[in-house]
Amino acid sequence: MASSFLGGCTVDTVSLLAIHFEQGHADVDVNCAGGCGGSDRLEAEIELQDSSQLPSDAVVEFTQYRIDYELSAPGAPTFETLTSVVVRKGESAPFAPSVAGDAQRQWAAGVGGTVDGRGTITVSGSDHQAEPIQLVAKFEVRFADFAASSTSSTSSTSSTSSGGGSGAGGN
Repeated sequence: MASSFLGGCTVDTVSLLAIHFEQGHADVDVNCAGGCGGSDRLEAEIELQDSSQLPSDAVVEFTQYRIDYELSAPGAPTFETLTSVVVRKGESAPFAPSVAGDAQRQWAAGVGGTVDGRGTITVSGSDHQAEPIQLVAKFEVRFADFAASSTSSTSSTSSTSSGGGSGAGGN
């Protein structure tokens, strides 16, 4: 959204914002009981550029986000929740959103197997002049039963190693 600053000039605050992901993917364990495999959070930062178009005390506040999914199986429910991220002009703020909740895990478990694709996160709030603002970014996401995957992976690795005789290399 655009807002005016200094004599009616229009500032496109969205063009001065960016989301930087530490990793551009998330792994969601569909059977998250007693310790989850994978990570259902994205580690990111939201940055507001130090632009002369903004007043020195410019702040953007994000209060909610939603994630829409484009996955290998259709029908994943949208994930929405509240957040509190405040970004000041010329700074970055940490942002570690969950990418799924119980409804998405249940859906993926019902589909069965591994479901992967992309998520589109839309972070909403207001800019320094209380104008509504939305920042959109895409990331990779995979839903799977990681506990079952690691168990079958561990047992197949164990059986291969024990039958091999003279030291199949280290892990």
